[in-house]
Amino acid sequence: MLNAPHRRFWLQSLCAALALQAWPSLTRAQGSPLRIGLAPYLPAPRLMLQFRPLREHLETHLARPVQFYTARDFRALAEDTRGHAFDAVMLPAHLAALALSDWGYQPLSGTLAATQVLILVRKDGPVHTAADLRGRSIGTLDALSLVASVALRWLGEQGLELGTGPQAVRVSVQPTISSALHALARDEVAAVAAGEAQLRGLSADTPIDHRRLVELRNIPGPVFVAAPTLPLADRRALSSALLAFQPDTNAPSTAANTRHHTLDPAALADLQAYVQVARRLMNEGARPGS
Repeated sequence: MLNAPHRRFWLQSLCAALALQAWPSLTRAQGSPLRIGLAPYLPAPRLMLQFRPLREHLETHLARPVQFYTARDFRALAEDTRGHAFDAVMLPAHLAALALSDWGYQPLSGTLAATQVLILVRKDGPVHTAADLRGRSIGTLDALSLVASVALRWLGEQGLELGTGPQAVRVSVQPTISSALHALARDEVAAVAAGEAQLRGLSADTPIDHRRLVELRNIPGPVFVAAPTLPLADRRALSSALLAFQPDTNAPSTAANTRHHTLDPAALADLQAYVQVARRLMNEGARPGS
């Protein structure tokens, strides 16, 4: 069951998306709506616009209405995933692994085989090495995003302390990659952690006056998983529909615009260190970045 704040946010997101898109009438489709959650790495209207072709494909393939939702941050998405608020959900790969192992979810499909985690800084800024981040701030999505988890681990490996001290790196949690890049352009943060594929889905008005400080590890793209409450026949049909999606070859490759592949849960084994961090954060009930 969606709690009230999350429900309001999702309904607002849906209304914004409807204003931007000429969605076909769901009354033409048969059956009850299939509810699918999406990871909130872009502003809600942009996210819905990016995933519109997939939603329309699923409605056609399944012959039933499909409703996409998002959340205010990855923590809210993870909480509602754990509470089975969706029929299916697209999660960062490490949260998908947690959902598979701890919350009874079943694999549906993988999106991008890999995307690289980047640390971005202003082209004309003072940061040229990791050490230059001391006493400055880095903008990230909340700590339950895989990109943020990889970036925070890298900072620690560089011998940098996270916190508010004069020599510490301050973590500035941003609601989306877009807002993080705007903060970088305004010099509110000295660096931003982003996934390479996330950058391909940005709107044209997002600042691009940045350079790569460092390229970190490759990570799997987001993963679609089915809630244990979704009947087996519906799960199989949804998985088949996802695997049949044909991306636009003239558009950039993103989580929204990619050919899906059958997920091998063993392929997520390399992310166990990040799964353990996510499990601890969820069990503690602490807000990431707090």
